[in-house]
Amino acid sequence: MIGSLLRIRYEVLQELEESAIFKAYRVRDRVGGREVKVRLIQPPFGQEPAFLERIQEVISESHAAPHPNLEKLLELDEHEGTPFIVSELPMGAVLADRVRKLAPFSAPVVLQIAIGVCEALAPVHDLGHAHGDVSTGTLFVNQENRVKVGLTGMWKAYGASRTAAIVVLPEMAPYLAPEVTQGAMPNPSSDVYSLGVVMYELLTGRLPFSADTPVAMAMKHSTAPVPSIRISNPGAPAVLDEVIRKAMAKTPHDRYPSARAFLSDLRKLLDALKFGKQVSWPIKESVMPAAVPVSAAEPKRLTPAESAIRREKPRPVDEDIEPDDEIDMSDGLPRWLLVIGYLALLMVVVLVGGYFAWNLSRPSEVRVPNIVGQSAIEASEQLEQLKLKLVVKEVESDKPEGTILKMDPGPESKRKEGSPIYATVSMGSRFVEVPDIRGRSLEEAKSFLTKIGLKVDPKIRERSSLNFEKGTVVDQRPAPRQRIQKSSAVAITVSSGEAVPKNVDSGTVRKLYRLKVGPLELEDSVVVRIEMIDDRFPGGKVLYEARNQPNDLIQAEEVGYGTEVTFKVFYDGQPVTQFTQRADAGEPVE
Repeated sequence: MIGSLLRIRYEVLQELEESAIFKAYRVRDRVGGREVKVRLIQPPFGQEPAFLERIQEVISESHAAPHPNLEKLLELDEHEGTPFIVSELPMGAVLADRVRKLAPFSAPVVLQIAIGVCEALAPVHDLGHAHGDVSTGTLFVNQENRVKVGLTGMWKAYGASRTAAIVVLPEMAPYLAPEVTQGAMPNPSSDVYSLGVVMYELLTGRLPFSADTPVAMAMKHSTAPVPSIRISNPGAPAVLDEVIRKAMAKTPHDRYPSARAFLSDLRKLLDALKFGKQVSWPIKESVMPAAVPVSAAEPKRLTPAESAIRREKPRPVDEDIEPDDEIDMSDGLPRWLLVIGYLALLMVVVLVGGYFAWNLSRPSEVRVPNIVGQSAIEASEQLEQLKLKLVVKEVESDKPEGTILKMDPGPESKRKEGSPIYATVSMGSRFVEVPDIRGRSLEEAKSFLTKIGLKVDPKIRERSSLNFEKGTVVDQRPAPRQRIQKSSAVAITVSSGEAVPKNVDSGTVRKLYRLKVGPLELEDSVVVRIEMIDDRFPGGKVLYEARNQPNDLIQAEEVGYGTEVTFKVFYDGQPVTQFTQRADAGEPVE
């Protein structure tokens, strides 16, 4: 995929990240003259019209709440049947990667990141919309802890797909608010809950709840008390612990209602930490009432019961009943027990059904083998045994035709059965190196050139030769080792046998000259041509012509006529040197 050109515009430079729905790349926009991000929509979701239509709506809606901390979605496009989303390129790494490498983080760093997220979400929440998928996988943070929030509102598109919502559930479940897993639509308050989970993870290096399945994870978010961050990170401020507890309150009524409300407490706490000020919980009750009234002089931790259940109004106490025994009865059962039972039952019905539907329809994962270097036929058979599909793209290459050059995804990655494996396959090169056919018979030379995709010039030239038998090739154009396009013609000159040229007297001196040129002092390869000028060939005869490398040593021999012979040396057609040898320097010709 790297190096490919999408839509004759986007040059793929680097693979960034991959999820069940998208595969992201850094690309160069040749039209816009900038780098952007492209998310290819993975099969089969890219073939769902309703899913693509909803993505287009999400992109349009995102323009209504612009903010520097929100990733700007630009357009939905398509290349050879594969749709993709174009967005600005967030600078920085996916926060999930930084958590794996660097967590836990200090309180000021976590507050700075959370403030950046809230600043991005505030205009979205002001419109009554929700991000819907706040997690370490959708947040990008650079070295200065500046935040970019990605894929705002994309949860709406997941719901328009037949299966996308089920596929992304395992990734989203650790961050979803209880009311969302029970069937409610994401809202500003549920985004606050998700951000609270992210903050917990940054401060401790782990999620607040762990479970093997999305259903079990949802049950813990609905019923289990939020563990204190100070258990894993004793150095974290107690007030920050309370802030996260409020953000992760079980009911929306007890949480910060939106990112803008959350932002107020986060800023005050960060300022207090920066300037060494004392701060207690609630941070400022007149500005943001706490979920449970507590004394400012004695900061109190919210108990699980208080964060999970909130009475709308105080109930009168029967004088005959002790305060600790006060119970509001409804049909013989406590009201709070009825509420919890009803919600738990509803959630179990919804999530268990979805969980089984997901697991029954989910294909198994297999490890992708390394097919680079194999033939396309061999690779296809190997992938078919693993229930994977080979999708090929042919390119010109010096490798043998049908050889797999690159694969995407790479070896040892895991893919679901039925997934495509994209391979770049060699269709051979349109260029071929001209072989040296001198000394071969004419028929042998023709056959050899035809096999490698070259043609023979129909005009066959002849010339006399003392060194080649009659009918054999004495010269060729282009010269050996040159690269030319396939189907090009090679001009051949064959020997007509030994003969004394007309312009040479029978008594003319004939001597054999052995020539050595080199080692060649070159910086790069060149085509070396050596010509000989004598009484027989006053216009010059080519003795040698081929491409040579630095330090090559060239040897040639030829019979020269006359009292002296001149040799000229050319590099890539340009004269380099010449020298003359007298006949007494040559050897007698037998």
